[in-house]
Amino acid sequence: MRLALVLLLAACQANSEADPRRDPRCVLVDYGFGPASVLPIRSEVIASGLEVPWGLAFLPDRSMLVSERPGRLLRITADGRKHELARVRVARRHEGGLLGIALHPDFAHNRWLYVYYTAETRRGPRKP
Repeated sequence: MRLALVLLLAACQANSEADPRRDPRCVLVDYGFGPASVLPIRSEVIASGLEVPWGLAFLPDRSMLVSERPGRLLRITADGRKHELARVRVARRHEGGLLGIALHPDFAHNRWLYVYYTAETRRGPRKP
């Protein structure tokens, strides 16, 4: 599975006649519905070989943390190098596993990281 980031590369083009179904651009709207303008986009593969990537959080150094559902927490640098930071023991049934990830608003100072995962109990899986 690949992790792709969408990079916005150009300013909006007001009143463009481009068909968004055939043109690889985002359709932007001012409010409500209907295209007000379009924005060309480009995707770039940052990392591949991930096992069910689920959550994503950007670090102050511009690298990113990625959670994989089977329980791995990875740090991926801007050049695509992967570093395993931790393995979380998770219940891997149904939609369970290591899911969401978020950084504390003051992460640069306190280094707090929050993860959402499914844990196994004697009665079966539960979400904390």
